[in-house]
Amino acid sequence: MHELVANYQITTPMFLGNVEAHANGIRVPSLKGALRFWWRALNWSSIRATARDDGEALSQLHRREADLFGIAAGDNEGGQGAFLIRAKRIAQNHPEKWRPKPGHTYLLGQGLYHFRDGFLRTFQTNGRIEARLLFRPDSDPEKRREVARALFALGIFGGLGSRARKGFGSLAITGLDGIDGFTIPQDRTSYVSAAREILAETGGCSEPPFTAFSSKTSFQVLENGRNDALQLLHEIGFDQQLYRSYGRADRNGKHWVHNTEAEQNFEEDHDQILAVIKREKRPEALPNRAVFGLPHNYFYGGINRKLDINPGNKDRTRRASPLFQHIHTFPDGTAVCGQALIRAHFLPLNEPIVFKRGREDEDRLIGGEPDWATLSGLLDRQARKFTEVRP
Repeated sequence: MHELVANYQITTPMFLGNVEAHANGIRVPSLKGALRFWWRALNWSSIRATARDDGEALSQLHRREADLFGIAAGDNEGGQGAFLIRAKRIAQNHPEKWRPKPGHTYLLGQGLYHFRDGFLRTFQTNGRIEARLLFRPDSDPEKRREVARALFALGIFGGLGSRARKGFGSLAITGLDGIDGFTIPQDRTSYVSAAREILAETGGCSEPPFTAFSSKTSFQVLENGRNDALQLLHEIGFDQQLYRSYGRADRNGKHWVHNTEAEQNFEEDHDQILAVIKREKRPEALPNRAVFGLPHNYFYGGINRKLDINPGNKDRTRRASPLFQHIHTFPDGTAVCGQALIRAHFLPLNEPIVFKRGREDEDRLIGGEPDWATLSGLLDRQARKFTEVRP
């Protein structure tokens, strides 16, 4: 048997549990699902380069993924993948206590944290993860290397659990045994080099039809000069909230984000949606901030009205954010935030987008395309406000 062993440090609170919302270690299906995701992201570019069109490339990608990871039985298909996987969490002797700051609660969103009730799910705040992958003796060495690359990418860009794209459940890779050619980052500079090397191998195509690395992918590494992963995540999150939020009005009409005066960078979004809610106009374009992902929700306290923007396909209820935030720590305790903007088609061509005022009250927009400059503006802003690390 050939064995790959990957070790990760859990750097930020991880919301990964069972159906009753109890954090209970590491679930193998969750880990395998993350590896599938990063395998697809890594391999799309090379497959698309030899295919006639996106359709043919997607078919090839599906067949290779099924051969490597397995596929459920049905429609004359089905079969085990090329490896078995075992995972365990190795706890560390620290109490799992955490009092979130405003930047954390913003990134957590309504599903994980409520301003009155606190956390809505349990979480894991420390420890390590060990993943063991057992391949058959006759397994293809190239397939093992592809899986190793996915293991490595998970520990450079990703994490596990809810809000993994927002920096929660971040996994910093600390070891990869059973294969050569992967250098585990030990400091900021080697982390940037590792990320850049991955991107250099996967940037040969234009904007893909799903979340995958391409020539449109951008990446930056930020730090705040302190050895505190959670503080860094708070500062990144709070700055993002300041950038996006219209703020709450006080009795004098001034708007605030917590105790900071609101910047109101997207006043046009605010006014456009207010007009749609009042039926003064129909939606003509997606709000600029919709590029952060759908659903995109608005609430106007002054008139006690809300509006939700969702994909109109009954089989698609959301469009996840294309911005991946990952908190990475090193042996000396320092921390950085790696941010990858992984551009792809926002939604399938001509898919309707629903502007919903109430249960039976909605407008539809066909073919809405987001403003990608909104996300680029956030990355440029944070490069100025934080320290951008370069190799």
